[in-house]
Amino acid sequence: MMDKKWEYLSCEGSDILMQVMLDKEAFPEPARRAAATALDALVSTAFKSVIKKLVHWISDEREDDDPEQLQRERQLAVTRLTRMVTSATYRAHWTEELQSEVLDLIQRVLGTVDAREFTQLVRIVSHLPICKERHGVPLLELFLSKYDLNSERHLESVTIIGRYVKEGAEFDLLPYLEKSKLLAKPLGSDAHAVLLSRLVLLATRVATSDNAELLFEYVFGQLSALVGTDEALPDNLSVVEALLLAATNIARKKPAEVLHKLHEDALNVKMVSLVKAVEKVEPEAIFAVKKHVISHEVKHVDREVLATIHNIKLLAGAISSKHLPMDGRCA
Repeated sequence: MMDKKWEYLSCEGSDILMQVMLDKEAFPEPARRAAATALDALVSTAFKSVIKKLVHWISDEREDDDPEQLQRERQLAVTRLTRMVTSATYRAHWTEELQSEVLDLIQRVLGTVDAREFTQLVRIVSHLPICKERHGVPLLELFLSKYDLNSERHLESVTIIGRYVKEGAEFDLLPYLEKSKLLAKPLGSDAHAVLLSRLVLLATRVATSDNAELLFEYVFGQLSALVGTDEALPDNLSVVEALLLAATNIARKKPAEVLHKLHEDALNVKMVSLVKAVEKVEPEAIFAVKKHVISHEVKHVDREVLATIHNIKLLAGAISSKHLPMDGRCA
């Protein structure tokens, strides 16, 4: 009973201390600093309780009449939670049991936050020892055990998680793709196609050689469907780039099958056509970036377009020469 009471009191105490830290109108700077110091002390004695309160502050399930206040609370909670996960000071507190509890708490709120907050939460969780040890795979398990890939939001969520899945991770995404029938229709050129192609790229990156067969068929099938033989630029270069990078991943896992595929004349003709198409627009893209650099107006999107053209030219050129780069630097 005492443990439950202490947990409740420490949880509510952390809430009060953080409210004091945020309220610049009601409390002078010394009082807010004292509250921050007291919160640090409370973390040392009631680590789990404070974490629960922080996750609660991040959640959208709370009611608040002041959206700006809610946003300030979330920012403070994210900052504090990040410190508690990444600081060596608190490393001893992160038992396997506590990590599992935190993963469960965060899983409950993943569907209630926006893309920016989702990214922050995923980044925080990626620092947990259990996630580091398994190269980020628990992040995929955490999300996919609760959510299907049946909406654009969920597709985007998994692509965000993919940024924190490291080299060496192995996870079979195929059952989730197939359950939502995402591979049943041809890829288009809209925003959905961009998200799906990035998800397929992630799937090829974490696939084993045993479960890469269907991805192999899908990736090369979609490449053949999207690229023509008339030297015309595909409708969406980002989709084509993702498929070419996915093909590179598959080549590392099924080299014999991919090598055989690269000797098909039909694929070769299309890749030659694709290289010629991007070579036509490459000078314009380079000129646009140089122009923006001179005028100090270079944008992230300009660099992305140039990088996409470079990757397509490199990888499609490799396929047309009947080989693929195997080091994965582009993927």
